[in-house]
Amino acid sequence: FWNTVVIKRSGDVTRLQALVDKKKIVIFEDAIREIILLDDAKGVVCLPNEEIFAGLAQMGYEKPLTKLTFYKAFFSSQWKFMIHTILQSLSAKRTSWNEFSIAMASAVICLSKGQRFNFSRVRKGCSGIETPLFENILVIREEEAEEEVQVPAHDDVDQENVIEKIADDVALPTS
Repeated sequence: FWNTVVIKRSGDVTRLQALVDKKKIVIFEDAIREIILLDDAKGVVCLPNEEIFAGLAQMGYEKPLTKLTFYKAFFSSQWKFMIHTILQSLSAKRTSWNEFSIAMASAVICLSKGQRFNFSRVRKGCSGIETPLFENILVIREEEAEEEVQVPAHDDVDQENVIEKIADDVALPTS
């Protein structure tokens, strides 16, 4: 999958295309959200500064809360691990891996309280600056793919059949 995946965009719709077992697979963001139950659209995007300071203090943050940049070193080891995991997975880092912004602080606080957090809107963070999350995972591959010639597999299927097949093959979790 990862060796053949290409990001395709048509207007507001972003999809992944790849060859899996010589079949063209097309995956849309909406399908991913539905299948893995991301139901985060109504979740928090960014907490107010006061809530961030209070939430981090409840988590045991050991540094005076005066700035809007936070450091993993001032948390206990279990919080450091969780924060590190979130930063590695979701952050389009432009600074040190030992510090994080208010957008990531909001995510950590919401997760620690079992509160919904809208991860899909983190990309603009609290500042409104565009920092794509999931797109960064595939950017390099997308650029390489543009230079390659795509050879269709013998048993390619059209997008509608692929989507139906994906939806039919997924077992939704039971609660």
